[in-house]
Amino acid sequence: MNVEKLGSDAMDGVSQLQKQLVDYTASLFDEAFLDEQFNQLQQLQDENNPDFVVEVVSLFFQDTERLVNELAKALDQQCVDYKFVDKSVHQLKGSSSSIGAQRVQRACISFRNFCDEQNVEWCIKCLQQVKHEYLLVKNKLENLFERQVVAAGGSLPSFLSLESRRWANTASGVLSVSCNLSSISWKELTCFWVLKESVLCSVSDRKLPLQPKG
Repeated sequence: MNVEKLGSDAMDGVSQLQKQLVDYTASLFDEAFLDEQFNQLQQLQDENNPDFVVEVVSLFFQDTERLVNELAKALDQQCVDYKFVDKSVHQLKGSSSSIGAQRVQRACISFRNFCDEQNVEWCIKCLQQVKHEYLLVKNKLENLFERQVVAAGGSLPSFLSLESRRWANTASGVLSVSCNLSSISWKELTCFWVLKESVLCSVSDRKLPLQPKG
C-alpha cells in the first residue's frame, strides 16, 4: 500500500470522525441536554486558552457533586433547614445555567418550588431527579470532549476525571494517545495520522501495545 493510499484512508477516517462529532453535538441540543449558553461558552475559548470549556465544565462537575452531597445530608436531618436547601439549589441552578446544562437547571426549578412548600418528601424526589439529570449530562459532556479530542487527533486533557488512562503506542512508538478505555474502543478510532521523519503512516483497527504513562 503506497503513501498516497494511506493518506486517502486517513483523510476518510478523519472526515468520518468529524461528522460523528457534529452529529453527536447536535443530538445534545436536540435532546435538551444543552442550550445556547453552551455555545456562548465555547465562543469564549481561543488559542490562548484552548481548554477553557473543559476547565469550566470540570468546575461545574466538582461543585455539583459537592452540592448534591450537602443537599442529601441536609434533607436527611430530622429538622430540615429549608433556607439552606433553597440556597444550595439556587446555587446549583445558577451553575448549571452558566454552562447550558438545561435539564439540570429545569430540575432545580421544580426543586425550589417544593422547598418553598417545605415538602421534604418531594424535595428528596427532586434531589434524585437532579442527580439523575446531572449524571446524564456529565456522561454526555465527557463523551463530547473525548470525541472532540479524537477528531482533532490529540490527547485528552490531564485534568479530565477519567477512570482509566493508558498510553497506546504504535510499533514505531511515535503515536501517543491518552484515552478513556471504558468508553472509546480502538474500533472507533478508525484512522490516525502519524508523522515520523516526513513519512505518513496509517493506524487502522489494529491492536496497540498498552503501557502505563510515565
